Amino acid sequence: MNEAGQRLHVIDGLRVFAACMVMFFHLGYWSWANPRSRGASILEGAAQYPQLAAYSWWGWVGVETFFVISGFVIAYSSANAGFPRFVRSRFLRLFPAILVCATITLAVIVGNDLMPFSRALQAYWRTLVIWPFGGWLDNVYWTLSVELTFYCMVAGLLLLGRPQLFAVAMGALGLITTGLAAGSYLGGRLEPNFPGLSDQLSDTLLLRHGMYFSLGYFIWSAMATGWTRIKIVLIAILLTGGAFPILVSADKLARAPGVGSGWIPLGVWLAAVAIMIASVVLASRQRSRPQRRWLTLLGMATYPLYLLHYIAGAALMAVLVRAGWSPGIALPAACLAMLASAIVLTVVVEWGPRRWFAAAIDAVFGGGRATGAAVTTAQED
Repeated sequence: MNEAGQRLHVIDGLRVFAACMVMFFHLGYWSWANPRSRGASILEGAAQYPQLAAYSWWGWVGVETFFVISGFVIAYSSANAGFPRFVRSRFLRLFPAILVCATITLAVIVGNDLMPFSRALQAYWRTLVIWPFGGWLDNVYWTLSVELTFYCMVAGLLLLGRPQLFAVAMGALGLITTGLAAGSYLGGRLEPNFPGLSDQLSDTLLLRHGMYFSLGYFIWSAMATGWTRIKIVLIAILLTGGAFPILVSADKLARAPGVGSGWIPLGVWLAAVAIMIASVVLASRQRSRPQRRWLTLLGMATYPLYLLHYIAGAALMAVLVRAGWSPGIALPAACLAMLASAIVLTVVVEWGPRRWFAAAIDAVFGGGRATGAAVTTAQED
């Protein structure tokens, strides 16, 4: 998006690409390559795709792509909103979809007897509040705890009323996390080790992924106020810093079946960021662009798609395979069904729960509508 409020559709396209990468990874690779995964426990070996491993094992890098997009879009939305409006828009973007998708996931888990009901209910509540210490219904929710911390950081800066601190805070976040990642990786450790902090809490505190949000912020800043030498240098540093966690993740998967070079996911991520930067450069030179509502809808649908695809998608694949469908047909059918469901849920949530919560918030706290909030968010990120 540019300052005139036009939507930058390349961002929507990258969202769709990133979400589909993650879905293909989970359903086409992780659900059989990792016997301890939730997908494997659902499918019980009924569908395996070693022939697709070369194309599916690196799909997890869609998460890092989402983080960069989140930094970009949240920078845009925070630049056009005060503290109350920003908090309102983030809540309305995150919670209604979580409520609907987590409830569906809970029904799938209970219906398939994947965990005891009391434990599933506890996980359900942890999921609804984005509990930062884990224990959710579906591990894909770990990224929401990371996103929420970033939102809180931005909200804190808005509350201070010091917009000039944004660049300083984002630069510090990016440089510190880049330094941690580089020092750890080049020092021979797979990733930074923080005494007293679990891996999940380290993620939640942005210690492992902060450079991605910072990178997205400075790409937005270059579009909004122009390119400078400092921004170019920072973007180059953050691109380098973002490479280390990706290489670490590839190294962790090195012994899994079909895993190739870590340069593959790194190359995919760099290509996605390069497209993002190129679109920003081109957008700054265009006075107007056609509005593509279908791509806007798909971009918004990536959030419920991300939340819903893994457990519900694996359960649908299991049903199809046991009904006599070949695994080769069950996989694309499940992926298409998840995408269609996400689109439907987007419309339902936007016209139902989101409006109800918005009305309740405005009735209690007052204030105007956060115009455009639904189309200026990252995930969601």
